[in-house]
Amino acid sequence: MLFLGGSQTFIGILASLIVLCVILDKSNFIHSILDEIGKRIDEEIKSLDKAVGFDVINDVPANSDYKLLQRYINELRVEAKTRPECKQLLISAMAMDMKLQATFDQLKSGYSSKFLKPAHDLIEKIQRSKEQVIAPLYALLFCLTVFICDEIVVGVAGTSDFVVSFLTIFVAFSGIFWLMMWKIFFRDIRIETEEGSSQKTKVFVSRWIRWKWMCFAFPMFYATCLFLSTFIPIIWAKCLISFTIGIPICVMAWLKAKSHYEFGFYTYEYVFKHFGGLFLISFLFAVVTTGGCALSDDVSSVCFTYEDFVALKITVILFVLISGLLFPFLMPYYGFKRVLNIVKDEVKSSKQSMERELSSIKEELKEFCKVIP
Repeated sequence: MLFLGGSQTFIGILASLIVLCVILDKSNFIHSILDEIGKRIDEEIKSLDKAVGFDVINDVPANSDYKLLQRYINELRVEAKTRPECKQLLISAMAMDMKLQATFDQLKSGYSSKFLKPAHDLIEKIQRSKEQVIAPLYALLFCLTVFICDEIVVGVAGTSDFVVSFLTIFVAFSGIFWLMMWKIFFRDIRIETEEGSSQKTKVFVSRWIRWKWMCFAFPMFYATCLFLSTFIPIIWAKCLISFTIGIPICVMAWLKAKSHYEFGFYTYEYVFKHFGGLFLISFLFAVVTTGGCALSDDVSSVCFTYEDFVALKITVILFVLISGLLFPFLMPYYGFKRVLNIVKDEVKSSKQSMERELSSIKEELKEFCKVIP
């Protein structure tokens, strides 16, 4: 029985494209496109800062009261040379002008330091984030695993059940793993650092993830449930098996979300370790499944059946395509868009805050101008 068949060529083409995306350099076409998009978004944020951020402040110098104040100061400077009583009026007018300028400078400097630089740093961080290269690397390793499984199915008779069990569990674990990785990626895209997270707890959970007992505890628990499922109705047995396989998925997803609190700081070693761990636990699950079916017909009766490899091939191709090419581009792209939207919201909020702060000084300027003769 053929596994990949004609699909082997298509997966090979995908693997050839993915190979170009595992290093952050000019040969990585995904990184090159994202780099250009990031620069464009950065320029848009800068233009937004200049065009929208200060228009409220720049409206004040164009105000008729402000122009009247400036003209009054110029006139008093001339008159103060011959009329000493005008010096006190000049001092009061210049104090009002200095207060206005200090308010303008404070609002401008506060706005730029709060939004422009953090947004620029965040854009750069997304541009050089390692997720966009470690995801293709994982997909490439997955492709090599699929090719090896294809050769095993063709060359070794009676291995199709094991390969189907192994790849089905492996692609499920891998899919959940990368969904959580990209969820963490989006979670950490924010302008201001969120407080209240416990680094100690995250380190503790991270150590728990590295414990090797998980790779053996889950398959042993699965084997126990598989044996117990032979004593209950088939429909409930299938539900129990699905639930048992889902437990490590949920546990690893939860631990992954809790143990990594910032995106971008990953290494190739990180990918190899997690690929090896997921490979091992999937292999042990497949051994338990096929071994149980070989030893007992009762176990075989409660397992899921298949007639061909079509569904598995489609799942494998979709995972390679999405994880290796689509998500490494789409996720950083939407990350750029999210930064832009955050800045737009902050600019709008700052504009409203500026209007409130300037309204009082405008009113004070208006009252001062009323006494100008």
